[in-house]
Amino acid sequence: MLCGLTVADLVHVIVSFAFVASLFAHIYLTTLGATPTQHIRAMITGCEKEE
Repeated sequence: MLCGLTVADLVHVIVSFAFVASLFAHIYLTTLGATPTQHIRAMITGCEKEE
């Protein structure tokens, strides 16, 4: 019984680390526009200014 609990715990920890890493990567990638808020503004308003 303990072995199954250990495996479930390990899987949950790995998945949570992957989720947090993915969250940080997505937040970082939204700041790569000409200005830090350019992509975030485009997601909220639905339009993006062309240069």
